[in-house]
Amino acid sequence: MIGKHVLIVESEQTISSVLVYFVSDKGATARLLDDPVNAVEAMNAEHFDAVILDLSFLNTDQDMALFREIMAAANGIPVVVISSQTCKSILVGLLEAGISAFFLHPFSPKTLMAHMEEVLEKSRTSAA
Repeated sequence: MIGKHVLIVESEQTISSVLVYFVSDKGATARLLDDPVNAVEAMNAEHFDAVILDLSFLNTDQDMALFREIMAAANGIPVVVISSQTCKSILVGLLEAGISAFFLHPFSPKTLMAHMEEVLEKSRTSAA
């Protein structure tokens, strides 16, 4: 992940600190947002190589609309979702929307980083 720029959207301070630490430890830079409402604006203003998105907020149709806006702004870059959401229909919707991976809370940051490296490599080779 050396030299990559990763957007982390996570409202829980402890989790966001851990994610920033692990992304930085892999040689990438991290931009942290604590509110998914600001994600679309950030993605339109800056180039990101990947997004780690906490979707624990996803409960209503309005929330799903926000998620679709985020996915559209991602424009094909890998989006890895972390959530405490266990509803199968929501998970299916996320996968159909094109997320790269889904991690259920609690998750292993090391496993998440290993997967991030894998999806970034796939993204790089498919763009070549």
